[in-house]
Amino acid sequence: MLVQLFTKLPVPSYLIRFTKALRKTKIALKGPITTPVGSGFRSINVALRKKYDLYSNIRPVKSIEGLNHKFDDINMVIFRENTEGLYSGVEKQISDDEAHAIKIITKKGSERIVKSAFEYAKNKVRHLLQWLTKLTL
Repeated sequence: MLVQLFTKLPVPSYLIRFTKALRKTKIALKGPITTPVGSGFRSINVALRKKYDLYSNIRPVKSIEGLNHKFDDINMVIFRENTEGLYSGVEKQISDDEAHAIKIITKKGSERIVKSAFEYAKNKVRHLLQWLTKLTL
């Protein structure tokens, strides 16, 4: 159940409604969700990503004609792996003033985000695919 996703703390009713609607329709439009500091439960975003395996964050980026841009003719799609790295949510409190976050990267997770990008490029007839990493994230 949803309560077990976070902790034993009560879950806001809007999250229960969201989960029921998502199960029924298989469609969701989610905006930013803030995790209250010091309330004792993990990030709702991390929990939703894990529960529904939302591994692929796909962001199309395109210049808008007529606006003053630093760069013109931008037309790309960014794929970001959304469940591994620091998004895995594995953290440990060491002391009152120290915590450790573990960055998890697996072969399976890396391969499926790459496959997702290649499939997108093939289906949308994109002729260039570049791979980058941000080691500090």
